[in-house]
Amino acid sequence: MLPSTSKQEVRRIVERILDGVDELEIKGKSASVAAGYGVKTLEDESIQDILSMADKQMYRKKQDKQQ
Repeated sequence: MLPSTSKQEVRRIVERILDGVDELEIKGKSASVAAGYGVKTLEDESIQDILSMADKQMYRKKQDKQQ
C-alpha cells in the first residue's frame, strides 16, 4: 500500500520494479513478473474492490505478455 500516492506515481513505481526484474538473470535463467495495481479514488470503494481491480489488471498483463 502506498498512501497518498497518485496513480501516475504508482505506475512509475510498478514499471521500475518490473524493469528491474526484467534485467535479472540468475544462473542463466531470466525471470518474468506480472503486476497490477489499484488506486482508491472513491470513498465507498473497499480494499476488496481495489485488490480485485489490481488482480484483474495483473492477469490482463500476463495474457498480453504471452501473445
